[in-house]
Amino acid sequence: MGFLGRLPGAYGAMFTGWGVASFVGPYFAVSLYDLTGTYVPAFLVFALLCIPAIIIAQVMGEARKLTGSRARAALRRQAATRPGPGGTDSEAPTRGPGRGFHW
Repeated sequence: MGFLGRLPGAYGAMFTGWGVASFVGPYFAVSLYDLTGTYVPAFLVFALLCIPAIIIAQVMGEARKLTGSRARAALRRQAATRPGPGGTDSEAPTRGPGRGFHW
């Protein structure tokens, strides 16, 4: 399943989380304001909640890079073993001006 196949689920999860946060966040901030008389504790709590989000985003980004590099390496290996247009690798076009498509 490619990126586009996973997109609807990711989109739904992201906006569900965003919707819950936009509904619960203000009530939480107001309740902390009522307890303390200032919004500073609410900002600190929300800032601390951003730390796990940053860590998760970094880990997922590294995993995506790793998966992407593995996929590219597999495609390169597959392309290297694929015969050229004439049926043999020796007849495969090479890179350069006027030499056609590079396999």
